[in-house]
Amino acid sequence: MSRDFDGNGGGELTIQDSEIGKVDGSGTWIIWGLGQDLVIHDKKDGEGSLTLRNFGNVTISNKKDGNGVLIVLDCKSVSIREINGSGHTYLRIAGLKKITMKDGDGNVYFVGAPPIIDRKNGNGNVERE
Repeated sequence: MSRDFDGNGGGELTIQDSEIGKVDGSGTWIIWGLGQDLVIHDKKDGEGSLTLRNFGNVTISNKKDGNGVLIVLDCKSVSIREINGSGHTYLRIAGLKKITMKDGDGNVYFVGAPPIIDRKNGNGNVERE
């Protein structure tokens, strides 16, 4: 069973879970792992931000948002099926960064090797930090 992070709350916590159902709302979450792989099934966000730290391989099925921010730090790799909207994404990891579809006005910022992007639409840029 996966947990959800929903609403206007927020905070910083460590989880042992390997799945998150959704992250939604205007809260600011900093979620630490214990090195485990993590799957997030749905990241929808109006104004909030999500920071993921200390996970293995991170898979995000959808990141669709208005002005929300996604930050990935200290993780082995990240794979995002779709990024859409005007929110920005920061991929601050040395490992593999894969984006199947990048759409919308939000930018993707990265360190290390550039992300692999299968398809790109919209006005958002992909830039080195």
